[in-house]
Amino acid sequence: MKNGYKIAGLDFIFDRKGQPWFIEANSASTVHKEIENIYGEPITVKAIAKYINSLPGKNFCIFQSKNHKFREDKENSAWLPEKLKGFVNKQLYICYMEKNLRISRNYFPDHNFVKLTLINRRGGGNSYVLDSHRRKVNPDVIMRNYFQLNPDFEKEGIAVINSMAARDAVWFKHKCYEMVKSIKGINIPKYFLINNNTELKQVLKENKSLFRNGYVLKPLGNSLGRGIKITESARMPRNFEVKLGYMLQQRIHQPKIHKNKYWDVRCFVINGKYIAGVKRVSKNKVTNITKGAYGELLDKKYEKKIKKMAEKIANLINQQTQEWVKSDFKYMYEPEKPSLRAARWHPIGEE
Repeated sequence: MKNGYKIAGLDFIFDRKGQPWFIEANSASTVHKEIENIYGEPITVKAIAKYINSLPGKNFCIFQSKNHKFREDKENSAWLPEKLKGFVNKQLYICYMEKNLRISRNYFPDHNFVKLTLINRRGGGNSYVLDSHRRKVNPDVIMRNYFQLNPDFEKEGIAVINSMAARDAVWFKHKCYEMVKSIKGINIPKYFLINNNTELKQVLKENKSLFRNGYVLKPLGNSLGRGIKITESARMPRNFEVKLGYMLQQRIHQPKIHKNKYWDVRCFVINGKYIAGVKRVSKNKVTNITKGAYGELLDKKYEKKIKKMAEKIANLINQQTQEWVKSDFKYMYEPEKPSLRAARWHPIGEE
């Protein structure tokens, strides 16, 4: 099937014994610019274009923010569209998200705060979007960085990268963990879902040995390193408020690299194949590029350890999300009652 988790950005961290731990998956992963800087060519962009070219149809619509302009030195929602222009053999249309939004009914009854979605303007097998000149375009392939997407696009047979089901599978970090747990040999940090500081205090008290080296607090539905707190001990954090839908996660102690900097790994699996990885290095504990980290070449010894793992994870998520689509999106319209505490939904975050 053409829809699913086809462009995977996966994060790993290595412990002091050199063993990899899977941290999270991303549905609209960045760091392509860092890949180009390190390898001397946009190898992930080329792989994405190759996949897009393999899809049926002639019209490729890619969404970006109207306020984002292309900058060679900064990856934003305009960076990837500009880079893809030289490699995609379909008719590429730039579409502004701000011109294709509407207030929508709640497609996700088990999530809160769903307000905005990319609209299919007609439906019934003849959906169209508006390009940057406000002209109607019937898309054969759609790629977006963020925002919800009306599931009717996929129902009509339009290829969506990545699909809404894939976006949901990885956006809520605990749902992704639940899937990956079924793969043998992949380490996943232990975690708890909490909604306030009282629950945090209780869980820390009951699991002192697990958190003796510190812990990580992160919102379930957010990105770009926002809202993350990393500690060095099991004490309560100062001046930090846990809000509805937070994950308390075991901290993986890692060896620091030159000048005592922190690091982790972002790698890319595109259409089921591992393409490349990069070390994200920072003087801060949070290693997102948006938080001041920078990319370095990933050592071969580390790449060898995660290559097959990354492909297994991406393919598993892809298979699961395709099953959700086959079920006519019942997970959206008839969601199961959550077995874990409620997650905070962030509708307009960038992955």
